Amino acid sequence: MAKGIKGACAKPVDVDFNGETYKVTPLTFEDFTNIWKDLQSQKVQTVRELIEDKDERRILIREIINQPMGDEFFEELSSLTGFQSMIYQSLKKNYPDLKKEDIGNLPLESTQEIGDIVRTISGVADDEDGEVDSPEKKGSTENEVEEKP
Repeated sequence: MAKGIKGACAKPVDVDFNGETYKVTPLTFEDFTNIWKDLQSQKVQTVRELIEDKDERRILIREIINQPMGDEFFEELSSLTGFQSMIYQSLKKNYPDLKKEDIGNLPLESTQEIGDIVRTISGVADDEDGEVDSPEKKGSTENEVEEKP
């Protein structure tokens, strides 16, 4: 069993930039869950800051909390906050002192390179329209069989 599941997971990739080597780790289900929670938390915080009416704020927060994780989540990974969360989740496994804010201080080209690698080894690479595809969406399009009459 130990060899089965672990052997099926993608291996970390070493990435060199700015004279340093970073170990980029594939995202796991738990990582995606943590990213989801982080993005939801940021939305709730935004509602708390912007909506003054207490009842309206409560309704909006409830909607955010009860929103199911779906394709919209994978679209959010292309946003700046989603991208930052994704890179952070990948790197923090090997760099426990890393803070999410540290990702924002990396040069843009470095974060783009790391992000591309994270998405590729995690199975959520961009498709031709520039949006991040969910593993389910990617699997369904890649494995479709053309029906013959």
